[in-house]
Amino acid sequence: MLCNTLTMPSTFTAARRSIYFLLSCLVFLNVCFPLLGQSAGEKNLKLAIVVFRHGDRSPVQSYPNDKYKEDSWPDGFGQLTQLGINQQFELGKYLRKRYTGFLNETYTAQEVFVRSTDVDRTLMSVQANLAGLFPPTGRQLWNPSIPWQPIPVHTIPYANDYMLHITTKTCPRFDQLVNETVNSEIFNELKKPYLGNSFKQNQLIGNDARTLSRGCSARNSI
Repeated sequence: MLCNTLTMPSTFTAARRSIYFLLSCLVFLNVCFPLLGQSAGEKNLKLAIVVFRHGDRSPVQSYPNDKYKEDSWPDGFGQLTQLGINQQFELGKYLRKRYTGFLNETYTAQEVFVRSTDVDRTLMSVQANLAGLFPPTGRQLWNPSIPWQPIPVHTIPYANDYMLHITTKTCPRFDQLVNETVNSEIFNELKKPYLGNSFKQNQLIGNDARTLSRGCSARNSI
């Protein structure tokens, strides 16, 4: 079983994030649909790759007129919240039930590999997830008062992460496809009904109101 936690760069505009999500869904469906036509007898799970984002976090940035700046958040911008920790813990418990019979009842190093982006909130998320996925039992219970065990989480520096951290430097083709989409006729037709409200929002939050994407930072705090 391979678990990944990923982040999308905060510099991505709303359009880029939407396209990133749609492309991810397309890859997922291309993998899953061929399996849907198989009978139960033909299906034999060999490998599970679980990809998930971090749990609930504080905003990664603010906007000019926002009265809640970084010092308003106990742990600063972009950090996992208590709610986010609980979300990931519950997800780990769900994965335990979902893969009952496939995963070993206890953590086995030869069976599980965990990879995360090198970001506080994703590293903390996967640790909370693993606490729900592999609660210690038997010989792995090293302290009766602590229902948790350390499990390796692998990562590499953000700048060198070409698998989970997509940027224009690591994947120029991705940036090209995004630019083609946001400049396409159909995309611009779809966003026309929302331009008026977006410009008003930009004025209210104190951003330059000339472009649609300038209002994206506000949704991190609202």
